[in-house]
Amino acid sequence: MATTMKRRPGLARVLALGVAFAQIAPGTVAIAEDEMVTLDFRNVEISEFIKTVSKITNRNFLIDQSVRGTITILGPEPVPISEIWRVFHSVLEVKQLAVVKVGSLYKIIQRRDAKGSTIPVVVGRDPVYFSEEPIIQIVPLEFFEAKEAKGFLDKFVGKDAQIFEIAATNNLVIVEAANNIVKLLKLINELDRPEDDDVIEIVKLEYMSADSAAKLLKEIGS
Repeated sequence: MATTMKRRPGLARVLALGVAFAQIAPGTVAIAEDEMVTLDFRNVEISEFIKTVSKITNRNFLIDQSVRGTITILGPEPVPISEIWRVFHSVLEVKQLAVVKVGSLYKIIQRRDAKGSTIPVVVGRDPVYFSEEPIIQIVPLEFFEAKEAKGFLDKFVGKDAQIFEIAATNNLVIVEAANNIVKLLKLINELDRPEDDDVIEIVKLEYMSADSAAKLLKEIGS
């Protein structure tokens, strides 16, 4: 498929990207933030897709030799340039791959190996990174026991994420994508409170739908 440029009424310039994109001479791609990208990849080598994203995002990638296979993306509708990085991570997740930043490079590795790589370490209960890249976050707890917290949070993490409990200091060590850790921190900050404080309780319903139960409780409380 040739790489083409086209305009649509009411839309910013659309850059259609395909298999031949990787063959474009360096320096011929200039994309503004308000432009749109149409992605159409059919049985393309994952390395060629990474080259395409490298050109669009101006990021340098280091591809592990174990990264192989093909991908197919059918995208009839254009997406904003600002969404490409999110789409890229989603594709990598499907292929069980991860991105780890090493200096100025972004290393593509098997997701199972991400925990053993050099990834950022954050200490505290505040979100610092808002990306889909894996990080390690050490979370101190005050009222919630680490073992109990781990058992609860394990239900909300991805299959390749890990949570470790440090009983001696009542800390959790979470290895997970940064944006997922943001969600976990919200839960921790709501649940790690004194017993006489407001508590969020998760109730499993057997016979009533969640929507019906919520509507009934709202009527009772009004």
